[in-house]
Amino acid sequence: MKKIAALIASAVLLVLIVVGLFVFKTPVGQFDFDDLPDKLELSINSRYYLKVKRTYNSGGKTVTENINKKCRFVSNDDSVVEMSNDGHIICKKIGAASVSVSCGGTTKTVNININKKKSNYIAHRGAMDFAPEDTLSSLSKAVELGYRQMECDIRIGGDGNLFVFHDRRLGKMCGVDADFSVVTLQNRVKFPIISGSNVNKVPTQYIPTLEEALDVIQNSESVDRIYLHIKQRFPERQVNMLAKAVYDRGLTDRVMLITVDRDTLRAFPKELPKGLLSGNISGTDNLCALIDDIKKEDIGINAVFYQYNSEFLPPDEFVLYAHTNGIRIVCYSIDNLSQIEELKCKGVNEIVCNRLLFLLDKKLINCSLSVKNPDGAESVGGKYKVVDEKGKEVEVFDKTASPYELNGKLSPGATYNLIRMDGDGNIGQKEKFFTIQNTDEVQTFEFINDYPDKTQPTTATQPATSTQPSTQAATRATENALRQLRLSDITCRAGKTIELVKADKSGKKLTYKSSDRRIARIKNGRLITLRKGTAVVRVTNGKDKASFKVKVTNSPRLSKKTITVKKGKTKTVTIIRKAKGVDNKYINTKKAKAVSKKSAVKVKIRGIKRGTSTLKIIVNGKRLKLKVKVD
Repeated sequence: MKKIAALIASAVLLVLIVVGLFVFKTPVGQFDFDDLPDKLELSINSRYYLKVKRTYNSGGKTVTENINKKCRFVSNDDSVVEMSNDGHIICKKIGAASVSVSCGGTTKTVNININKKKSNYIAHRGAMDFAPEDTLSSLSKAVELGYRQMECDIRIGGDGNLFVFHDRRLGKMCGVDADFSVVTLQNRVKFPIISGSNVNKVPTQYIPTLEEALDVIQNSESVDRIYLHIKQRFPERQVNMLAKAVYDRGLTDRVMLITVDRDTLRAFPKELPKGLLSGNISGTDNLCALIDDIKKEDIGINAVFYQYNSEFLPPDEFVLYAHTNGIRIVCYSIDNLSQIEELKCKGVNEIVCNRLLFLLDKKLINCSLSVKNPDGAESVGGKYKVVDEKGKEVEVFDKTASPYELNGKLSPGATYNLIRMDGDGNIGQKEKFFTIQNTDEVQTFEFINDYPDKTQPTTATQPATSTQPSTQAATRATENALRQLRLSDITCRAGKTIELVKADKSGKKLTYKSSDRRIARIKNGRLITLRKGTAVVRVTNGKDKASFKVKVTNSPRLSKKTITVKKGKTKTVTIIRKAKGVDNKYINTKKAKAVSKKSAVKVKIRGIKRGTSTLKIIVNGKRLKLKVKVD
């Protein structure tokens, strides 16, 4: 019996050895994971295949095999990184996690960091903030400014030719009440572009042809892709014309055709890249079903354009599902940095922007700060610093005989403060505010040097020959009053409150009056900016008079334009850029009403009766509309 048991044990051992050799090809003890990375940097809502390989010698040859099915993959945090059984890393949330890979008694740990996706930016209708939209100037300007991707719109003219134009009618851009179908290659000079950014600063623009737009891209190696937004159904002739224009210029890998109409995309050759505008589709299941439909149809669509809505962000599951199936997600069109950050956290591939390049690339901002003495000469000497709206220091410089150039450090739309410092580095003169505009032109801001400068030589003045105040003396008194205000002309955002000086140097009380109380209001010795526009503030000490301009760059707005609230429940919207000390006015409806105090910044809306209505909130004289759906 002992011999039989020994034979059985030997047979089992032999079988185990043979199976082990068959499974691992080499002894288990020699198994390792040298080819696996120690650390991975991945993007949110993407997948990565953690391929495990085994290399061994067989019959004098080197053999490499994939052994993922024989391994075990475990994530230490499934909320950040989820692992499939076959080794796919699914990046679900920004953060850090680790994955352990085990096989044959050997374990390897891979550390993973999930980051925001580096999204590309697409110039909407060219650089439309610097030249009229969809013109050769706007497309060329986008190239000059450094956009690597751009979009333009394609329509059919009356003669069958293809033109770059967005609107169905000519009224907005050309000032002619006519349908676009009246435009032909021969008569387009009759329809010059008369509207749009810097229309008077660029050469006269005419409606460009498709070929002219493609030539701009062909002549620029820096542009990776142009998106041709087809605005109407194309007959076969126009389909062939567009395809030929792309083929002739060798742009098949740099052009993408986009439209909301899938039948139009279906008419084009499959090898031309295509993007589908998703329209108002919402819900993860519906969006993922759209991806399935696109893959099943197989007509060359490899991107979905998602119309961004602050209440309906593209779901994470949808973005990940699209990427898994090789479909890019493009969001359009956005001009808000915080929204862009949200979308980066979603991992979208591209973002269509109207007016964002300078916000994204400060190197393009050119700014000059000029500080002048009361006689108009450039001030020399003294130390100054520039701070942002939060008081953070941006730049410190010594004043020379020339204006100081401050380039590449400021953001458009932001307001800064130029502060004079004394010799010990203490703060001297404050509140010389200036706001950066969204332009590539040099912006020069001039200020009066109204802080005693010990480093500048004083000039002796002749005594007045008359005991009566002269005109020059009265002018100096006015200048002193303005300098006491610590202000020249002001440019700032709505919702700001600025303290005003109550008396001049002689002790006389200063009084202020605004030319337009809807834009800027004087209250309790404070200047309150209310809404977009320009007002003139007049100041007097009872004898001398002076004035300065207040330019308010934007208006209050609501954090949401549409809300859904259940009957009897409340939902909150925030008033952005609301000035303090100014009450709201609510115009309620029978279906919904505001139930917060008039001074509220966060307003609660209560659902009264099922249905949809528009509630109005008047903020600082600005009428804001809120669409409320009561379930």
